[in-house]
Amino acid sequence: MPQLDKVAWGNTKRFLDRLGLGWLFESKQEIEKIALTDLNVIPLKGSFDSGYALGLYSEPKNAHREKTPIGELLHRFKYQFDQDAGVILADLAAELINRQNLLRTSNFIVTVPPSFTSRPFDPVSFLAERISLGTGIRWEKGVIKRTRITKLQKRILDKEAKKENVISTFRLNNPLPVSGKKILLLDDLYDSGVTTNHICQILSQAGADKIFVLVLAKTSYV
Repeated sequence: MPQLDKVAWGNTKRFLDRLGLGWLFESKQEIEKIALTDLNVIPLKGSFDSGYALGLYSEPKNAHREKTPIGELLHRFKYQFDQDAGVILADLAAELINRQNLLRTSNFIVTVPPSFTSRPFDPVSFLAERISLGTGIRWEKGVIKRTRITKLQKRILDKEAKKENVISTFRLNNPLPVSGKKILLLDDLYDSGVTTNHICQILSQAGADKIFVLVLAKTSYV
């Protein structure tokens, strides 16, 4: 069978990455251990009471951007299905929650629904299960439901277009009473904040008392 040229290989790799199968063509490397004290935790601002990212996904280096240690772990976990990387990330997130008095007051964890419902592995659900074990804060599955498939937010550059892309995309699904509760919204990546803020507004309209946000990494978008 003839070998793929560079263009065809790149197209194939990008297609597999979108399906969450890029890990099939990437060899595993030894995971770099990270302590919470090594991280530059980033406060987030938006339609919520308090929010944090464990760190940046990438940073400028030698005229281009390179993934940070957190970004490398997230890439391995999300696109290569490397559960060892996911465990490290979840444990760092749990440690941060346990050290933050506000986050510790959360009544339960809510997760952002995956972009692809047919994806064989949902990284945020994996994180939520382990973080729940590490903090004692229960994870309530399916509180937020995705009502339609949209374009990937990371492929849209204009913030207004990003907002248009998520209109009527999510709704409150679980009959679990949200009113008066302190909720911790969990996601893997914070880009423009449009999706996060939209979901927080839904929770707020349902009567949530406090809404906290925790993500693994933040892009340089905002």
